[in-house]
Amino acid sequence: MQLVEANVFGAETARVPLLTMVAWQVFSRLTTGELPAAKLASYLPVYLAGLWKGAAMLFIHSWFIVLPALIPPLAIAAWRNRRDPDTLFLILWIALFFLCGIFIFFVGSARYLLPIAAPMAILASRLPTKYVAPAFAIQLALSLGLAAANYQHWDVYRDFAKSTGIDFAGHRVWVDNDWGLRFYLEAGHARPARKGQTVRPGDIIVTTELSHNVQFTAPLVPIAYAAIKPSVPFRLIGLESHSGYSTVAKGFWPFGISTGVVDRVHAAIVKERHPTLEYLPTNAPEAPDQIVSGVYPNDRWMSQSAVVVLKTPAVPKKLRAEIYVPPNANARHITLLLDGREVASKDFPGNGPFTIESAATLTGSTVEIRVDRTFRASGDQRDLGVVLLGIGFVQ
Repeated sequence: MQLVEANVFGAETARVPLLTMVAWQVFSRLTTGELPAAKLASYLPVYLAGLWKGAAMLFIHSWFIVLPALIPPLAIAAWRNRRDPDTLFLILWIALFFLCGIFIFFVGSARYLLPIAAPMAILASRLPTKYVAPAFAIQLALSLGLAAANYQHWDVYRDFAKSTGIDFAGHRVWVDNDWGLRFYLEAGHARPARKGQTVRPGDIIVTTELSHNVQFTAPLVPIAYAAIKPSVPFRLIGLESHSGYSTVAKGFWPFGISTGVVDRVHAAIVKERHPTLEYLPTNAPEAPDQIVSGVYPNDRWMSQSAVVVLKTPAVPKKLRAEIYVPPNANARHITLLLDGREVASKDFPGNGPFTIESAATLTGSTVEIRVDRTFRASGDQRDLGVVLLGIGFVQ
């Protein structure tokens, strides 16, 4: 009887993770309109596209855990002693973790190899002193040089955040950076910028050329600038280096020999918008000044929501948006809002050019256009809705 009860209890317990996952999917769909599983699936093409690059980068980095010249004699010695239980354990540890890492860590960051650093060092320590001693000296000198370059890199970020003369008081500060600069600025009152970030006049935006994720369309006035160029000829990562450091997107090598610029940091303040067009083609020269958020002027794609500011017409006019729905786009419903009020909506059956227009004549300045669904193209991290050709007031 007790065995039956235990089996029933075990079966019920086993269902808990599955039911929890299902409940989470349903809750997320009801509250956000999107299934986490669908979101995960959208990342799969990006993962598969970068898998071979990440594997190649991990392989290259594995040769630099100890001095690369030690790898051949280390491998030969380990293979000869493979029947020794301690040596076999180290070999299996390295092999299993490396193989698993290839399929899991697709960005190829060197830090993912830290679990095999100790076994590699143990195997290298068993080599004759005539090999280990010079390798240790070279590795130490190289490590100190890289540490100096790394310190000088982050030191400029810290100084820029604290002592560049920028008066952050009374301003909202947004930082578009994934490296140390974001940490130092957030230690004050800065906030990370998100894709589609809405900014207002008086906001300060801090960006870097090394790590740039958000495209701002607001009119900006530069207020500070710094170039980072460590004095030592080593680079962990950089604009003028092929060292990837933490991402294969920046290069395959674990470090670089260079005297080039590592990064350039910019700070700018958002100025007032002065819209000049009642109808705005998104490829017009005036577009960057009138696009508030959600539109990428380079290729005219919009995300799920886009906001523009228009010149207020002297007399009421109809509000129109012209879009193009490519074959790979998922959006099928579009909505127009003027100053926060819905003025038009339309369904469209598939791909092609479409126009949506308000029934009544209107007047206002801030227009938002929304689509019901987005997608991600292979190799593109943006959430894409449709191509916005133009939007504004027409007769």
